[in-house]
Amino acid sequence: KARELYEKGCNNGDKGACNNLAFILKNADHNASDALPLYQQACDKGSMSACHNLGLMYRNGDSVPQDHAKALNLFSKSCEGSLGIGCFRLALMVEQGQGGEKDVTRGAELYRRSCDLGHAAGCNNLGWGYEHGEGLTKNLDKAHQFYQAACHDDNAAGCVNRAMMFWNGVGTAQDSDHAIRLFQRGCSLGDAVGCRSLGVILKEGKKGVDEDP
Repeated sequence: KARELYEKGCNNGDKGACNNLAFILKNADHNASDALPLYQQACDKGSMSACHNLGLMYRNGDSVPQDHAKALNLFSKSCEGSLGIGCFRLALMVEQGQGGEKDVTRGAELYRRSCDLGHAAGCNNLGWGYEHGEGLTKNLDKAHQFYQAACHDDNAAGCVNRAMMFWNGVGTAQDSDHAIRLFQRGCSLGDAVGCRSLGVILKEGKKGVDEDP
């Protein structure tokens, strides 16, 4: 039923319906070749989600020749249209030099925009930049701040990265209890490092934690 409604809406020129129909074709029907022109149509009409989805296809070479420059332009368009995940994808490519010159400083700026637009992974990567001085002046207080924002929005890596800072006393007093709670949250959200860290803590009884054989 949803497919029929999306088809009708797309035929009547609705960009969101075209994007949603393309998503079904690509991910449910595994028909990327038919999804491609619909994503393009929706992107041309101003659907930032469609521009992002089309960018992924060109980045990955999914039913089209891989084209990082084209992916970069599509992610840039979606970012300019205030799509947080579009800014995040663009930042990843920019900091790695895919489709253009490598620029970690601009990558950090794009992570900030992504975070400001509510994309939690952007907040996490911004925190990483502040913790390690990558593209930014090192600032451990800000690293904690952005990891916390990411974790609050259910980004598992943000929880685990902040847990590591508490566990090792980086930018804050060492706090095993707080770290363990954050490792647990990261693990519950699917982060393998968080789960492994908890396992090591329980096995070795580190820093005041009782060993659990």
